Amino acid sequence: MKEREELSMIRQIKECFGFDFVGIATVLEAHQQFLTWMFATGSKNTDYRKIVLEPGKGVAGGVYSSGRPMVIQNTMGELSPRQQVDHPIIIAEELVSLLAIPLWKGARVAGVLMMAFRVKTEITKMLYEQVLQMIGKDFCGYEVQHARFEDAIHSGELDVPAVPIYELMRYQILQAKEEERKRLARDLHDTAIQSVVGAQYLLRSIKYAKDRDGILAIADEVDQRLMQIQTDLRNISNGLRPRALDDLGLVFILSSFVKSKEESYGISIYFHENVGDTRYVPEIENVFYRVCQEAVVNACKYSGSADLMISLVDSGEYLTLEVTDHGIGFDLEHIEIKGGGMGLPNMRDQAALIDGEFTYQSLPGKGTSIWLTAPVKRRDPS
Repeated sequence: MKEREELSMIRQIKECFGFDFVGIATVLEAHQQFLTWMFATGSKNTDYRKIVLEPGKGVAGGVYSSGRPMVIQNTMGELSPRQQVDHPIIIAEELVSLLAIPLWKGARVAGVLMMAFRVKTEITKMLYEQVLQMIGKDFCGYEVQHARFEDAIHSGELDVPAVPIYELMRYQILQAKEEERKRLARDLHDTAIQSVVGAQYLLRSIKYAKDRDGILAIADEVDQRLMQIQTDLRNISNGLRPRALDDLGLVFILSSFVKSKEESYGISIYFHENVGDTRYVPEIENVFYRVCQEAVVNACKYSGSADLMISLVDSGEYLTLEVTDHGIGFDLEHIEIKGGGMGLPNMRDQAALIDGEFTYQSLPGKGTSIWLTAPVKRRDPS
């Protein structure tokens, strides 16, 4: 609910005041010393998601450290070329005039709301006050302290040394890859490697067999173990990217996946789609499959729900996946990450790979819903 509310609010702000770009930077949950731009509307691409800043670095880091709003009337005139490079959101989004407001939780800044124009536009006191009036004292769960406009005018706070743009990290993407490596290593250890060891011990026991029947019995058992190893490796391979996804498409592989999870967990899963045989570029099919897979497995394992609903809808312009359970839900303010999967932040980063948006809603005792939406990119029929 919180993410959808934030996206809705920044879109309203953009439309109401005519800003070219509106974004929210937040402190990373696992690394409180870093901030990253989590949501944006009007962005030129998804490069803003790659930016990870230390306190005091960049626009968001400067507002985070000072706890004060910031107004820059003309980035080209007020910042030297060196300073502009040191503030990557300005470069990535070609911003000229901007207003940034700290978002508080208790006694600390937990995020930054930034609104900007790509042409020189005066950020007036009236505009500043109208923005504050619209967002109010409580913005999407954050507290907004209404500081004076005069205290927001840029006066050299950005002169601090900043992290060079070439050192910026794609933190979440790297984290997602590391989690996948760990999952693959765990799956190989728990399945295929253990089966190989078992088959090896059986083969060694042949030397102690007393007769031909004993040898044949061991050979049969080894054959069964090798067949299981093939199955385990095939399942692991399918977890990375099922061959059927390339050969038969997204709907087929999701239908097969749903059936297997119903059988494995004894849960009813209702799958609605209007996609049919439509094929999308491999990147879109892979991300939608992976996010659906993770969401469904997490719901089956942890939600306690007796049923799930999956919806895959092609509206012509966008492809949208929704996975909803009616289980125990969780507190959005105190998310407990369970299992070793991708997790909510990393599913969001998967969405960023295809210029999509990932949002979720949950309440304790009311269940959980996730949404993945991305621009439709169909395969070339040839």
